Amino acid sequence: MFSLPESAQWVLVSFAPLFSKPVWEHVQVLVTGALLCRGPHTVASVLRTLGLSGKRTFCNYHRVLSRARWSELQGAKILLGLLVVGVVAAGYPLVIGIDETLERRKGKRIKAKGRYRDAVRSTQNRVVTCYGLKWICLMLIVPLPWSPRPWALPFLTMLAPSAQADEEAGRRHKTVVDWTIQAVKQVSRWLRPAAFILVGDGAYACVALAQACLACEVTLVSRLRLDARLYAFPEPQPRGKRGRKPKKGARLPTLKELTTDASQPWRDTEVAWYEGAWKHVRLLSGVCLWHTPGEDPVRLRWVLVVDPEGETQPQAFFSTHIELTPERIVEVFVERKCGGHFRGDPAAPGRGNPAAMVGSGDCPDHPGVDGTVFAGLPHGVAPGGEWFSARAAGGLVQKRRCDIFRCLGVRPPRHLGTEVFRQLQARQRPDRIIPP
Repeated sequence: MFSLPESAQWVLVSFAPLFSKPVWEHVQVLVTGALLCRGPHTVASVLRTLGLSGKRTFCNYHRVLSRARWSELQGAKILLGLLVVGVVAAGYPLVIGIDETLERRKGKRIKAKGRYRDAVRSTQNRVVTCYGLKWICLMLIVPLPWSPRPWALPFLTMLAPSAQADEEAGRRHKTVVDWTIQAVKQVSRWLRPAAFILVGDGAYACVALAQACLACEVTLVSRLRLDARLYAFPEPQPRGKRGRKPKKGARLPTLKELTTDASQPWRDTEVAWYEGAWKHVRLLSGVCLWHTPGEDPVRLRWVLVVDPEGETQPQAFFSTHIELTPERIVEVFVERKCGGHFRGDPAAPGRGNPAAMVGSGDCPDHPGVDGTVFAGLPHGVAPGGEWFSARAAGGLVQKRRCDIFRCLGVRPPRHLGTEVFRQLQARQRPDRIIPP
């Protein structure tokens, strides 16, 4: 039996209730090999790394992902809880990024495959498509003391079958927005005592998603089209007037028209930009209603960013939380860029259910759990110990944070003021350093 360091065992033991005792022994071997394996993280590569390629019962390790019964959704809940422990302990807001990734797969047995645009091989003048599986990944964006940019740690992946695959299987087709709304509702139930920010690219700029986020008390930050339909708030109606109450007011000028309007109250400032740099821009912001045909209008704060030097095109962002400052909205959206640089292996053990890809086993509607991010977890996470109360750890942990841990089913660490997060606070938030 291969043994992991004690710091890694404290993290891994939280997942033990998901498996039976025989399966749990195989899971520990797979995790150990996944941490040591180089190259494709397949089960065969993991066993080859550990010197078990010649073992006669090697098929038992493959059955952990194909036949063994364990809840991937509960695994994602536990993994999110372990990640939230460090973020909440350091006093940082919960920012969850969402993005899509394409796993190139082809073959008759790959039932959920579709033909999608390959973002890596495509250029501005040429569009390259390929067959593959579309995964929707939710990642917790975490600032780390040893990195100048935040890291995106995946905790939940969902397979989004193509429209043709759903039609052949007789299922109702779900778009990327439909899957995102379902994921937001699920994660909000896990983090019910706390509010979090969901940030995504322009593909998630949808009125339906914004309304779902508002219903779940989630803040949505994304890119906004320059020709979006923006409206003023409806005027008060006379008392006793018959008929339906208006939901929106007069149509406002588009953001594209505002980019050349010098009469607007533009503000020159510096905002956090990509690659950790600061950029001098001109900002214009406002609060209005966003409407699309067939949906009720939603209130948002839009931010228009114009480069005075003309190096970049004008860009627009929005937030469903109108109290956020324009600089903070731009900063949160820029942080999601780290999610696009995540080099996760779609074929890693635990990424999804391989049997669902070939049309056997569980339904591909089941989300997957990314099991390759244990190295990004904070040290000192202990599975034992009592629940922290409002006075625990010198009053550093509020009761509201303890409720978060309880809803996630994760016990908080005994020492929240770890050296890692003390360094992080000393570098970025000297006014909120946790005393030793």
